[in-house]
Formats: sequence, C-alpha cells, structure tokens
Amino acid sequence: MGLIGTGANQVPVNQFLGNLAYKDSVSFLIKTISTNYTVSKTNDNNSILLVSGTTTITLPESSNMPSTFRIVIKAVTGATVTVARAGSDTIETVAGDKSMIANTGLMFFPVSGGWETI
Repeated sequence: MGLIGTGANQVPVNQFLGNLAYKDSVSFLIKTISTNYTVSKTNDNNSILLVSGTTTITLPESSNMPSTFRIVIKAVTGATVTVARAGSDTIETVAGDKSMIANTGLMFFPVSGGWETI
C-alpha cells in the first residue's frame, strides 16, 4: 500500500485509515490544500485532503450527496482546520462546525441530516 503525505508528514495508508474496511480497488485522490476550500460532489469523492495552515474546509449539504461519498480530511503538522457544514446539516449530530488539531484525520460521509466521521 502507499504513503499519505509528503516529507516528514508521510504515513502508510493502512496506518492512517486504521482498521477501516476497504477494497483494494478503491483509490483515493490526494490533494494538498492550504487555503479555504469547498468540497465538491463531482471532484472530491474518495479524496484525501492534506490540509495545512489555518484553513476552513466546507462540506456541501449532505442531502445533495450520494450515500457512497467519502472524503478524508487530514490536518498536517502545524495545521488548525475547521470543517464547516452547509445549511442546517450537523457533524456528528452536533449543529456546529468541527475543529481539527494538527496531526489528526477523519473520514466524512453523508447521513440523513448531516455528516458522520470515522
């Protein structure tokens, strides 16, 4: 399996994703993000966002997303990331944005009324 990240931030994919069950045929597009970014239904499914700096990542409304949509957001060393929700969506059943500290990562997926994480 490959590595996620660059330089000192590289970790094996299986270590980053933990015990998450996935098929070998699934591939993830890795993107490096350093400015505020809005997740796209068409461009970001099965993506891993490596986020640096003080950055806000905005999720689209979950009701507009296919149930198979997955995105991993990884706050790299030194990053402070806010994951913002659209409309009245929740994140982990909370009606508020999600803060991520450096060296943490979560996979987001749509559910009824919002987003859940692994």
